[in-house]
Amino acid sequence: MANAAEVVITTKLFRPNPRQQTVKRKRLYDVLRQGRTLPLTLVAAPAGWGKSTLVADWLTRDEGGSDVLRDVLPAFVNELASAETVLVLVLDDYHLVTSAQVHMSVAALLDRSRPSCT
Repeated sequence: MANAAEVVITTKLFRPNPRQQTVKRKRLYDVLRQGRTLPLTLVAAPAGWGKSTLVADWLTRDEGGSDVLRDVLPAFVNELASAETVLVLVLDDYHLVTSAQVHMSVAALLDRSRPSCT
């Protein structure tokens, strides 16, 4: 069984919906924009301080961020392919998913996964 720290929640791979009324944070947007040249940018603050809202608003304004099918999925499939045990993918409550992008990502994952991944 995977360590809880290794599990990726699929919804965390997609851009959250921006809020209607947000505080403009030009200094923080500038810092995030500079981070696009680095391999990783960490946004850290206590729960409820607006990290997701900040990033969603910045992505909406700058049209930045990763494309899951292009950037995330290939790395994830490569990690699955390198596993030495049989893998079982469980998608709990998948029938509640309404996002076409999520359905496309899961279909691509299944199409590209090794045969022993069930």
